[in-house]
Amino acid sequence: MHKTNNKSVLLSTYINTVNNETYALFGPVQNIMGYLCRRFSDVYMISQPMPGESDLTPTLNLYRGGKLLWTKRMPKFWQVLYWVNHRKVTSNQTVIRLKIRDFMSNFYFILFCISHKLDLFIGVESINTLSAILLKRLGYIRTVLYFSNDYNPKRYTKLKNWVYLKIDEISAYRGDYIWMMNPKIHDSRLERGLDVSKLAPHFIIHGGLPFFPGEPLLLHERERNRIVYATRAGHPGLQIILKAFSAVLKKHHDSKLYITGHADKEESKIRPLIEELKISGNVIFTGFIKEDELNHLVKYSYIG
Repeated sequence: MHKTNNKSVLLSTYINTVNNETYALFGPVQNIMGYLCRRFSDVYMISQPMPGESDLTPTLNLYRGGKLLWTKRMPKFWQVLYWVNHRKVTSNQTVIRLKIRDFMSNFYFILFCISHKLDLFIGVESINTLSAILLKRLGYIRTVLYFSNDYNPKRYTKLKNWVYLKIDEISAYRGDYIWMMNPKIHDSRLERGLDVSKLAPHFIIHGGLPFFPGEPLLLHERERNRIVYATRAGHPGLQIILKAFSAVLKKHHDSKLYITGHADKEESKIRPLIEELKISGNVIFTGFIKEDELNHLVKYSYIG
């Protein structure tokens, strides 16, 4: 490794593709990458495709100044250790071989593709954080941030669940910081018997769109009667929002409600409620839209 004055960060995360748009964490990849590029000179991203993707090969991207400089793929010969038939797995499955892949991909890319010490490693879920903790001990990383999101203390059965919780425990104790979107995750760890004095300092940062370039618009610069609701198919909150919006329309007749995300797949199911509430002329289903379009829509809306 050689020394560099550039500040560097690596995000190791699972990805999935929807309508040709790549998503990581809780939004499009460009969102989080743009945010990190405004704060670090070199931004690396290890992408680990989720079960159900047609190509399960991990990749490493380097971004600098907001631009993608290069992409490297994990060599094919590694597939002998983690190969699965992508047609027989779905995104809601946990595939042990792919967990092994995730662990190995961090070691491969950091040891063989990055020539300097990383200032910050953001590991999405415990398996990525565990590999970063070991790499930190070897001198390749300065600070490890454990992004703990998809957490359930009773996720698996017996031995599998014990291993899952043990990896989480190591990551929560040995990482430098913990990032959670739900404070109940921290409470659950305490209920499991983890020692609060040994846990890494944690931050509660909820999901959404916190990665705007520049400052949010002032209220008087936004369109006063425009509301954006981002959701996914099957979420009960949509019906609640529609009923609340119908009450808003009684006072603000020109209001518009933009519904983004998977909810467009349920438009036919939810349409009777919209007609019953007599708000069809004020509700717009956008489906999935590009990151720039979504940012613009939220930025200029009064509520988003």
